[in-house]
Amino acid sequence: MIHQDKFTFFALFALLVAASGGILFGYHTAILSGILSSVKAEFSLSVFKEGILVSTVLLGGLIGALFAGVAADRWGRKKVLLATAVLFCIGTLIQAISYGNTELLIGRLMTGIAVGVSSVVSPLYLAEIAPPHNRGSFVAAYQLFVAGGILLAYGVNFAIEQHSNWRIVFYFGLIPSLLQFMCLFFIPETPSWLMRQKNNISALGSLEHLRKDTEWVNHLEEMKKTADSQNKEQAKQLLEPHLKRLLFIGLFLSIFQQITGVNTVFYYAPKIFSQGSGTSHTALLVTLVIGIINFLSTILSVLFLDKLGRRLFLLAGTLAMIIGQILLIFTTSSPLIGILGALIYVFGFAIGLGPILWVLLSEIYPLRIRGKAMGLALFANWLFNYLISLTFLSLLEKLGLSGAFILYAFISVLCFIFIYFFIPETKGKSLEEIEQLASEGHL
Repeated sequence: MIHQDKFTFFALFALLVAASGGILFGYHTAILSGILSSVKAEFSLSVFKEGILVSTVLLGGLIGALFAGVAADRWGRKKVLLATAVLFCIGTLIQAISYGNTELLIGRLMTGIAVGVSSVVSPLYLAEIAPPHNRGSFVAAYQLFVAGGILLAYGVNFAIEQHSNWRIVFYFGLIPSLLQFMCLFFIPETPSWLMRQKNNISALGSLEHLRKDTEWVNHLEEMKKTADSQNKEQAKQLLEPHLKRLLFIGLFLSIFQQITGVNTVFYYAPKIFSQGSGTSHTALLVTLVIGIINFLSTILSVLFLDKLGRRLFLLAGTLAMIIGQILLIFTTSSPLIGILGALIYVFGFAIGLGPILWVLLSEIYPLRIRGKAMGLALFANWLFNYLISLTFLSLLEKLGLSGAFILYAFISVLCFIFIYFFIPETKGKSLEEIEQLASEGHL
């Protein structure tokens, strides 16, 4: 049964604070797109070193995602988010004051680790504080903040285009890092994690802050039963067929989100569109428009995801990505068609694979292994993100822009087929109901 819990303004505050890790995610993964030529010139980087610099933050993300789930299950979601905010601040400062490629790489790696941890723990936190009928929007808000961070990076890059000091972008990035760190002290630990620690009084207090009605009392009982069951059957559950199926779904959806290639547009958009337009200014302007479309489209998903369901947005979004990729093939010969393709491509991602990956990963796994399973799935996500970004420039040299996006379009068709046959619908169900359905083989 779905309890129509009403969340408080304090819950909204907790949502904003936890999801703000997405701003740092988007900002730090996209910020080099506009200053890469300046950094390359100052440090005399080769094409290979240029790719290494861009992808180092993704390598860090891979490392962070690998350990984030275990850390969140052991020490709690809030403490890990606090440690992540500190790492963001230190890594960003190192990049801002770096006067050599080595220091810049170290800072990029540190912020990358923080991004990887945030990508696991923030959606996990949001799923566990959300009422069932709002969970999709709560978790999708993380991707909205990622889109906001990307847009912020593009806006800063466009604003300082004529400025010679590229370090400004990193000093600016310290502001959201410090704000999140200060605000994290005022949000609660999740009721689910507290219940699993058998800290029922704190779990009760957490829910009292997050809900404004009394229906959550019934939900608390469901959480208690689930936590007790999880603690009794730890080793046995890992071998159950339904859990293997859920791990399969999470891993492949995470991989498809990356190998469909959308991050090549986010990370290398100025380079792609300077090939068609011929000017860096126009390329940066197009990149800024892409960031705006990404942000607005994600809002659409956040608003209607809990009403229309996960599968509809995934299928429609992937279809739009395929259309966009086909149009991107013509970027060199017809820049306007290429730009239209990029906008459709990003729109499809922003309503589908972008936000819904985080939602599904935070929903489908049992409480006891939720952090570990999400960490494993997002480790795969970051691994392929790293590989795609590292090899994209080389792929452009060998296949050309058209060949690269033909390949990505083919992969997106495979992704559409996978979603149609394997992805379940979870809208409107509590985490406990989803777990029950999965254990019965009905998910």
